[in-house]
Amino acid sequence: MDLIKFFTREEIIAGLEISANHLRLTVLSQEKEDKKSSAAFAAEEPLQEGALVNGHIVNKEEFIQSIKRLIGKSKTRIRYVILSIPDDKVFSKIFKFPKNIKDEKLKGTMELSIGFQLPIRPADAYLDWEKVEKETGDENEVLLAAVPKLIVNDYVAAVESAGLKIIAVEFHLLSIARALPPTDETVLVLKDNKEGMTTGVIKNNLLLFIHTISYETTPKDKLPTELKKVINFCEAEYGTLSKVLVLNEEAMGLIDNLGNLKVEVANIVKTSPDTKEPVTIPGSWLVSLGAATRGLMPRNQDNLVSLMPVGTEEAYEYHKAITFSKLVTEITISVSFVFLAVFLGAWFLMLYIQQSLNNQYSLSANLPVPIEAAGLEARATHLNALLSQTTEIIKTAPQWSEIISEITNMVGTDIVVGEIDTKSPDAPITLQGTAKSRDALNNLTKSFQASLKFTDVNVPLTDLEKKKDIPFSMSFRLKDPQSLYLK
Repeated sequence: MDLIKFFTREEIIAGLEISANHLRLTVLSQEKEDKKSSAAFAAEEPLQEGALVNGHIVNKEEFIQSIKRLIGKSKTRIRYVILSIPDDKVFSKIFKFPKNIKDEKLKGTMELSIGFQLPIRPADAYLDWEKVEKETGDENEVLLAAVPKLIVNDYVAAVESAGLKIIAVEFHLLSIARALPPTDETVLVLKDNKEGMTTGVIKNNLLLFIHTISYETTPKDKLPTELKKVINFCEAEYGTLSKVLVLNEEAMGLIDNLGNLKVEVANIVKTSPDTKEPVTIPGSWLVSLGAATRGLMPRNQDNLVSLMPVGTEEAYEYHKAITFSKLVTEITISVSFVFLAVFLGAWFLMLYIQQSLNNQYSLSANLPVPIEAAGLEARATHLNALLSQTTEIIKTAPQWSEIISEITNMVGTDIVVGEIDTKSPDAPITLQGTAKSRDALNNLTKSFQASLKFTDVNVPLTDLEKKKDIPFSMSFRLKDPQSLYLK
């Protein structure tokens, strides 16, 4: 029996939205028969001016007290939350790869793409990616998201100081995409706050694009012009937009004519758990609603993007284990005085049992070795042989990570790598990409020629009329192919 699961039942996981001027908390209930969800609890708490600025917590104490006031409005104890944070500092992008790139090869390709295309150092960011499930098409799509560690660490410390445990961290538009009704239409979502307007393209509950327009650089009277630029880009990249969704009526006043696009408030309808009647949920609640919807998912099936050091299942099980250990500690303290009275008697009994066991052990030492012991020894010998074979297999597999790291160090910011083709350690390696200038390509060629690891470097001269954005294909060999194998 799993004692942790016995003592720590499945807990309510709420959706907690953090915005510049408010906090929102939503709890959903789900029918066991038809799996339909309904809002069981929703509350809002205003944030004091200046408590949160540009996505950073400035007044930590006021921020923590606001969270405590918010969860105090619920009659049911809430311990766990899916945290949805502002999009201001979040980097998000959809990567597309051929269908035959999957599993470990897809993981390696994503790790290489992250190193070249992430706008911040991977060591300074929490990042995660999820594969987008598609029934049709000849490409794999992967959603990558990253956010600076300092921002998430501040949020996690403050929220946990308020008494909540965080299961996953995502961002507003990711929550909104989950909360919207599924549709094949491509829509543009506008999320306005006092610091700027965040735009996102959503289709089939998938976030395809995200961009924030700051009011520091774009005055509100110039907002329609900037939105038209965003719309033109999105329609060129993702196809015709069916409509524009805003989260509240106030945002409608900031938007003038956007061509033929229909603009409407993203209100949705849910069933009331009490009256079973349809209830309209304002679009301004979509963030916390989408986070709460994720909270209904079984933890072992939640493989969605989470901007934390650990996955959602590990975080949930960790917090449950902590709860269980606290329960055991409290029980132990409460009955410790009872056991103290019994301890001395038990101690003398153990001394007696120990003496008896010592006597039995002395007698058993003179008994012949049982037949079963020989069988166990043979099994151990067989196991050692299998382990030795496994070690030899590992030694025959090339380790490409050191070569990939060498190439990454040699490629500068003026080179964009498109593809690295490695067939075997003895075969030529092909590196394809684009150089920003002819000098950048020449410098890259010299770096490979001077490398202690590569030889036979060859860069055919193509597109000689181009001065910028020069495509190239470089081939080279390893000086010592055997260096890829474990010794």
